[in-house]
Amino acid sequence: MKQKRHNDITLKEEETKNVNDRNDNDIIDWNQIFQDPTKPLVIDIGCGFGVSLLGLSQYASSSSQPEHDEQYKWLKDCNFVGCDLSIMAIRFAQNLASSTDSRDKKIAFLNMSAQQLMSIVGASYPGPIQLCMIQFPTPYKLIDKKKKGGNTQLPSLPTEGFMVTNELLQLIHDTLLLSKGGDGKGKLLVQSNCEDVAVRIQQESLKKIGFKKSQECMKTKECDDSRMTKRTRDWLEILNNDECENNNINIVRAHGVGWSSIPLLPELGRTETEVSCTLNQTPIHRCLLITQSK
Repeated sequence: MKQKRHNDITLKEEETKNVNDRNDNDIIDWNQIFQDPTKPLVIDIGCGFGVSLLGLSQYASSSSQPEHDEQYKWLKDCNFVGCDLSIMAIRFAQNLASSTDSRDKKIAFLNMSAQQLMSIVGASYPGPIQLCMIQFPTPYKLIDKKKKGGNTQLPSLPTEGFMVTNELLQLIHDTLLLSKGGDGKGKLLVQSNCEDVAVRIQQESLKKIGFKKSQECMKTKECDDSRMTKRTRDWLEILNNDECENNNINIVRAHGVGWSSIPLLPELGRTETEVSCTLNQTPIHRCLLITQSK
């Protein structure tokens, strides 16, 4: 089969298709992307400009790290891949990666959907999948029956246009669980500055997909609403109204066991959104989930 060079990454001919023409049977030649494709893989879903993965790759390549970062030493043996539907963002990330990773060949960025990448990784990646990250996905529009309007540029519903569907979560779970050479305990990191989004992803993952809470989230996040965002206030108002109408709604917040009060990635691996939220003291809702057999 012919191969074509595309943005400094050699892929099989199928990989040069337009993103809308891809299918789940497309195969990536991982040997052309990574120097050692059997290493554990870290995946960033909807990676944008690749800030987090580029930082993690830089962190992994550094020979001198603070002793308190011992918990992240596993990153040094990983490959990194990110995907996004924005070709502009992917090309930006690829250009940065080509200037910093020309020798190691352990980071790649691909212009494709989350479902496409996870399907391809599950079918063809020859090593274990260590971690999959969903960081600050574009939120869906809050629907208040008593109000009209809202941000029309956002996906209309969690089930319509929102990137993190149950189908994707199931695909991530099964790919982590069944990855080649893995221990069946791959992890999913979820981060959002929208509490309702983080809660929905966590609850769907726990109740319907087969994930469980990771014991690594030891720093329990306590309830502190002093910096509550307007979106969270609106969300709680909607839930309280629904509760009054139905008398059977259990309001779940991003607090307590399973939610982390501290960053779960080294500082170099934090996204631009996470840095901005930290500087502005905007709450970040984080959880780490682990696969389990059903």
